[in-house]
Amino acid sequence: MTQSIFKWFVMLLELLTAPLRPAADPELPPPVVIQAEPETLPPAPAEVDPTHAAEIRSVDDLLNALERAGHDLQTLRSDLYYTKLFVREGDMQTRMGTLYLDASRGHDRRRFAVHWNDLIVDGRRQVDYRHAYIFDGEWLVERLDKEKQFIKRQVVPPGERFDPLRLGEGPFPIPIGQSREDILSRFSASMPAVTDSIPEGVPIEVITSAPTYQLRLLPRPEFEREIQLSEIRIWYRHDTLLPVIAWTRTPENNESTVVLLGQPVRDEPIDPALLDTTTPARGWDVQITTYRQETDRRP
Repeated sequence: MTQSIFKWFVMLLELLTAPLRPAADPELPPPVVIQAEPETLPPAPAEVDPTHAAEIRSVDDLLNALERAGHDLQTLRSDLYYTKLFVREGDMQTRMGTLYLDASRGHDRRRFAVHWNDLIVDGRRQVDYRHAYIFDGEWLVERLDKEKQFIKRQVVPPGERFDPLRLGEGPFPIPIGQSREDILSRFSASMPAVTDSIPEGVPIEVITSAPTYQLRLLPRPEFEREIQLSEIRIWYRHDTLLPVIAWTRTPENNESTVVLLGQPVRDEPIDPALLDTTTPARGWDVQITTYRQETDRRP
């Protein structure tokens, strides 16, 4: 069951981020480049606990620490910078918005939302872009406020549970609180130098302004087809063990980079409206598809 849910998420994510060329104003500025400025960078902590840093000397130490760090996380909010490069088409997409994560009901019942407010495709910015994806544990909503479109898909069978941030299964490679055993059962893991293979377009200061670890994951051969990624690299801050950058490459050599900008805010209340998947009452173009309908529709 988990594998079929994963395949649906992969297919949906490809649809959501497929190469596109939206109408754009040619007078608008060129694509945004992440600047190494204090307001856009994770601020350095006042002091990093040397005892904690000394404890993490190997990839096993890092995986164990990441598992422990996620146990107490209730909520997380962070601004996002997301780019995707389509090698075959030569297209580059950049999205900016905010991630909201609610883990208060348990890891296998986590909810998340991403509210995008900026889209740039091949150097052109789409005007008045407002696009949200909301997952409530069972239903995934795609909401386009400007167009008044509301698309609701039941991607998890009733009664089943699914962690949208599990590595290789959710739409973003931002694992929080996953077990070391689960990760190592599907990936080989290493801990390269933090400056090794920094994604293109990301200033080195994003990583070096505060101490970080880098985790590199390669799918084990028996999971390559299921995971559909050939490589994952994630950079974590020493002090919080929250991700700063997550980068992936597909077997087709398409690349995705997610940057969590600034200092993520954890364990503060999230406005329920931001995670709401309730169907609008009127005035919207609404499409609702149940899990059985989606299953029957898939090849």
